[in-house]
Amino acid sequence: MKTNKTLENLIKLIISLMLLSSCTADLTKPKVQSVLTNEGTVLTPFGQMPKSMVHTIENGYSVKEIDNHLMKVETSTGKAVENFGEVMSSKNLSTAAKIDGNDPGSNNQIVWAQTGNYYNLNVTYLSTTWIVPLAPTTINGETLFIFCSIGNGSDTFYQPVLQYGVSAAGGGEYWSIANWYYNGTQIVSSSLITNISPGTSLQGVLSLTNGSWTSSFTGYSNSLTASNGNFVGISYERLSGYPMSAGYYPDQYGVAMIGIQIKSGSTYLPNGFSGGWLGTHGEFFTAPINSSANGEIDIFFRSAGTPSGLYIANGGYPITLTWNGTYGALSYDISYSVQDHSGHYTYYNGTSTSTSYTFPFTNTTCKGCELVPKVRAHYTGGVVSNWSAPTSTTMQ
Repeated sequence: MKTNKTLENLIKLIISLMLLSSCTADLTKPKVQSVLTNEGTVLTPFGQMPKSMVHTIENGYSVKEIDNHLMKVETSTGKAVENFGEVMSSKNLSTAAKIDGNDPGSNNQIVWAQTGNYYNLNVTYLSTTWIVPLAPTTINGETLFIFCSIGNGSDTFYQPVLQYGVSAAGGGEYWSIANWYYNGTQIVSSSLITNISPGTSLQGVLSLTNGSWTSSFTGYSNSLTASNGNFVGISYERLSGYPMSAGYYPDQYGVAMIGIQIKSGSTYLPNGFSGGWLGTHGEFFTAPINSSANGEIDIFFRSAGTPSGLYIANGGYPITLTWNGTYGALSYDISYSVQDHSGHYTYYNGTSTSTSYTFPFTNTTCKGCELVPKVRAHYTGGVVSNWSAPTSTTMQ
């Protein structure tokens, strides 16, 4: 009888140890969670993604890769409290993980500008300021995302995102902000702050500290910190989402992404933006200030004209310039140079709210000098067209 009781207690002890081991393994050595599911998708700034890949975390938590698993970590204690699953490189995902035959993240990018790859320069900071646009003119369930981003071009991205509409983070028929992270397998968003008013100035900031990137909006409390050990060196200014046509955009030509700073420590990166992608409904971007120090990238929702047909009336003084106006232009910038007889250049700038400009020269200024002007247009949303082709004349 005593032997049976001892055996029974031993069996209970073994079972308890197995359960304890199982619970511990669920957190520190979790079972692989498959992302190759068909349980449905949700919308993110990276495209439509399987629900099992997408997570939202509250303030006071961050995410970190531990033993090739993405863990939710309590920021104040560093304690891992939830396992989001195994991390797989996006190149290793099977066809089952693709959406409409596309790699994750490739099916909703509309237009973007990007820098070169600055891996060897140790990028530590990116910031961008922009004004919240008007609401879309027609609402039909579309969602728009406007954001700056830093990543490696494949399986690591961090980004503070302004959205209109509904995403996996929430939302509705208003502008909201959240911070997002993608590691090639899992996607994490911060809590969503809703009802951001049109006309609000936002500054998105990405900063690297002690090996972890923090994505945030200046003055808002929903930052997101994540780390996975991958180097990132490409900066982006992006528009993504699901507009059916240009009619589903805000009633303005675009949004100006200004005050762009890209740094390694306190040093600005040597070059600005070098490439990008144009949309299929007339969306495009310009680079009025192509620099990593106070740069500007303008994202256009719809086609907007570049001034053309420049003509200089040079039969006497004053000398005037006219051009073909562009629809919706609020004003024009005029940039011009004068080359003197010694080959030296002097540069000037002017503005006009009409389609003509009078140069401030007289018949004693520089007879026989070469005058070369060009023009660009300003539109609603603070966006600026490309410069026109220049024209030239010899001053009489």
